[in-house]
Amino acid sequence: MLTPIGIHRRLSGRHVKGRLVTAAHQIMNVVLGAIAVLIVASSAFVFDVVAGGLPAAGAGAALGVVVVALLVVLPRALVSHP
Repeated sequence: MLTPIGIHRRLSGRHVKGRLVTAAHQIMNVVLGAIAVLIVASSAFVFDVVAGGLPAAGAGAALGVVVVALLVVLPRALVSHP
């Protein structure tokens, strides 16, 4: 998540703001996606160890739906409704 900051500091003053913002946006999307997968997989793993495979699959699926709703559906809904 610090990559966009490092890129900004290195390229400051070179008049590449548009490309910098686009690259930073893409990097942050990848990082947020990776964190979301990590959270869902970690939770499913804990459920698997504690309660078994079926509850783990249910918990992973439920948390996956929540994460997708918060990271994909909600932002699109906010943009489409002013």
